[in-house]
Amino acid sequence: NGQLVSYVLDRTEAKEKLIGDVLQKTGCESRFELTGNKENILTVGQWLSAIRNAKFVVTDSFHGMVFCIAFNKQFLVIANERRGTARFNSLLQQLELEDRIIKPRNISEFNGFDFIDFPKVNNSLEALRRLSRGFIDNSLS
Repeated sequence: NGQLVSYVLDRTEAKEKLIGDVLQKTGCESRFELTGNKENILTVGQWLSAIRNAKFVVTDSFHGMVFCIAFNKQFLVIANERRGTARFNSLLQQLELEDRIIKPRNISEFNGFDFIDFPKVNNSLEALRRLSRGFIDNSLS
C-alpha cells in the first residue's frame, strides 16, 4: 500500500499524532522519516527519492511541500509559523490547494482530506510558468 513519508522540521506531540492519524487514513503500510538527525543522514538523491516514491507525505517544510507538488504526491503541510507561512499560503492559493495546509492550532481538529487532482494542479503550474516566462522575456526586451 505504499509508504508515508514525514519530513517535520519542528517536531511536536500534536504533529506526531497527526502523522499517526494520516498513516491510518491513507492505509500506508509503513512510515519513513526524513530527518536530519545523526542516525538518518541522507544524500540529496535519497531525500528526493523518498518523496518521489512516497504514497503520501506530511511535512512542515516549504521545500518538502514544493517537491510533493513537483512529484505529484499526495500531501498535507503543517503551517510552520516560526519559519513564515506567507510563502506556503501564496503557492497553495495559486494552485487552489489551500485545503492541504493545517495550522498548528487546528491539528487536533483534523478529520480527513480529499485527494489532490494533479492534472488540474499541473495545468495551473503550466499557466504560472507561461506567465513567468512572459515576464522574463518582457524584462529582457
